[in-house]
Order: sequence, then C-alpha cells, then structure tokens
Amino acid sequence: MRSPLFFICFLLFSITVCAQDKDYAEKAAQFQKDIWGNPGAEFKATATPANMNNESAVVLARSYNALWTSGSRFKFTLMGAGLSKHMEKTIIFHERVKINDKTALENFSTIEYQKKLDNSTSFGITAKLRNTKNTFIGVKVIKPNGKEVTVNTSEEVLLKDETKDKKGKLAIPDLQVGDVLDYYIANVDVNENLGGESFEDNENVFILADEYPILSYNIDFQFDKKVKTKMIFANGAPHFAESHDKDDNQLLSLKLHNLPKYQSHLWTAPLRQYPYIEIGGAYVSSLTPQDKIISGQNSMFEGQREVLEAFFREEPGYDFVERETKDFFGSKKNLKNTPLDSVMKVMYDIW
Repeated sequence: MRSPLFFICFLLFSITVCAQDKDYAEKAAQFQKDIWGNPGAEFKATATPANMNNESAVVLARSYNALWTSGSRFKFTLMGAGLSKHMEKTIIFHERVKINDKTALENFSTIEYQKKLDNSTSFGITAKLRNTKNTFIGVKVIKPNGKEVTVNTSEEVLLKDETKDKKGKLAIPDLQVGDVLDYYIANVDVNENLGGESFEDNENVFILADEYPILSYNIDFQFDKKVKTKMIFANGAPHFAESHDKDDNQLLSLKLHNLPKYQSHLWTAPLRQYPYIEIGGAYVSSLTPQDKIISGQNSMFEGQREVLEAFFREEPGYDFVERETKDFFGSKKNLKNTPLDSVMKVMYDIW
C-alpha cells in the first residue's frame, strides 16, 4: 500500500504541471494578441513587385525584436536566503512570406522548435533557481482572395515529450503556392543561475542578404542599462540608430528595405561577400581590452587581427604574452639561442 506522502507528492506535481500548462497557454495567447493585434503596414502587405514574380519566394516583411531585463529576487538556497539576479530575455522573430513555387512551399511547410527546456536548480520542494527556455509560435495563411486562416498550434507533434524537455514540429495545413505565410517564433529565457551571460553565449549575426529577397527588415534591441554591448558592422553594413529611454536602457533600431538574395548558393561566403552586423551583450562591469578592440571593427577578422597585433605592441592588458614568453626561457641568452619557430610556438601557446 502506498503511503499518504506518495499521494501528496503526486498531487503537488499534478497541480504544478497544470499551473505551468495554464501559464504557457496564457502567454501564448498574449503573444498572439501583441504581435498580430496591431501590425505595422509592412506586415499587412500581400503583393510583390512585378519584377519578383519569378522568385521562388519573397519575404514581404521580417522583424527581429529583443528585450533584455534584469532584477533581483529573494531566494532560498543551500547557502541560505538572499537576493538572486533574475534575468529575462524575450526575442521575437516575425516573418511574412509570399510563396511562389513548390520549392519554397516545401521549405515553409513545417516549423520545428524547442518548445520547453527547464534546467532549473531546485533546493527542496519550494526553493528554486530558474533556468528556463520557452518558445511560442503563431502561424496564419493568407489566401489570394484575402481570407486568413489561423493554424491551430496545439496540433503540433511533439518530437520529444519529457517533463523538462519538449521539442515540437508543426505542419502547416493547406499552405499552397500563391499563399502568403505569416508566422512568428517568440523565445522567453529566464535565468537566475548567472550562467549564459557572456558575449559568446549571446552573440547575434545578421547577414543583410538572404536566400530570398527581403522587402522590409526591422531589427530592434532593448538592453537593460546593466548590459554592456559590443558591435561589428562589416562590409558596409549600416549602423543602428541608438538612444536611451527614461530608465537609461539602451535602445538600438535599424530599418532596412529591398535586401538582395544570395547570388549563388554554391560559392557564397556571406561573411565575406555581404554586409553583416554582429552584436553581443553581457552583464559585465566593463568591457575587456580584447572586447574594446573588437567592438567597432569592420569585421570579426579585422577585430581578431587587431587583438593579435596588440599582443606585440605591449598595450595594457596584453603585454603578458611577451613577459611570459621571456619567463619560459629563463634568460635573454636562452631566448636568443632558441630557433625562431620554437619561440613562436611557445608564444602562441601562451596566447
């Protein structure tokens, strides 16, 4: 006979799961209302220019909107009670595409996504440091006669269905050549473990060309005032318009029109051939000397070259390479008598 404790734990688990499902459904409905409730003019377009009728597909509108916020929450952990940093990132990718042939139809007929991922750390029944990722999607099809059909996203197929790890796949029914597809993918990441906050974890690269031509492309960031950013604008890419709100949060905005498609799929090297923007953010007190050099360069390649050259200019923060190389050989005489390629190998290993 199972103990009363088992049934109490099972009941608590069931209540928690139901509450999480309800919360997810409410957030999904709110995203749909916010994104589709009052779209910009570019997300109402259904027609393409006559000179693009032979394109496989045309992106009528695309937007990328990112919001970073942080705060403090009172938490109980194994180390006791105290304040924990609560960081939240909301990223919304929204796209409206005119489907012109069967190849594009196949490419856009399904959407796969990481629906839920929970790497939270729990301490007993009530204490938890959250580390969650939730994805919300919305899809609708606009027919040539103007009729809009909203796809029921609850009809997804779960490719992975575990309590803390769910991956979904949604087939878009009745999507046909000549239709316009309007869809969004919204990601909400919450982190109270202070992990995943380096530039490498949060870098974004926007290549300003695509497989299909793009008529309108908006990129917007709102960074918490505690976030430090570094940016690269390569191959002639335009810069963000920068401003701050009343709370001193950093606002970055870029509006682009008539972006070309790749000229060739076989020989295309986007980071060499097309304008691109690389942007990263991190909750750090200040940029490292390396980040300061890289940020503002014309490409990541040029930024890394500047960093390498700084090692040999004895700039503050970088002279340790020369200093530790000399220490390795013990004396100027040993250093002088060592073949140059051997010295360079040691220097490279230190770097």
